[in-house]
Amino acid sequence: MPRLGDSNEGQPGGSRQPMPAAAAYPNVQRRSAMNLLYILVFTLVLRNIFFNDYNRESIGFLRSTGKISDEEAKLMLAPKTKKTASEMRKERMNEYEKMKGDVAQLKMDVAHLHELLADANIGNHVVDKPHDVDAQNAEVGGS
Repeated sequence: MPRLGDSNEGQPGGSRQPMPAAAAYPNVQRRSAMNLLYILVFTLVLRNIFFNDYNRESIGFLRSTGKISDEEAKLMLAPKTKKTASEMRKERMNEYEKMKGDVAQLKMDVAHLHELLADANIGNHVVDKPHDVDAQNAEVGGS
């Protein structure tokens, strides 16, 4: 009668070697090699995170492809002092305020053109004034 663990019993030429079982204590050499591998990978990842400057690399790539100018690249990099940072912030806010004024002026110009086209009825083609132009002008003036 076969017993558990005897894989070759009852077969011709079979031996009575027990099946391999899990060891009570793991192989120390294999475990230490895996720990060394984990430590190596961990240190390589940390080295890449702390010592690679991905910001400068991406800005350099954008500059080399011509998508941004050198001045824009300098603005993207962090300023070295608080004074230069505040000056750059003020410049950006001034540009933003100027653009807001330009947009408001352009919206008023578009509304004026719509009125002129509606009055002219160019080529027997009637152009209606959009209903929301006055609401847009009120929003631009109030903002």
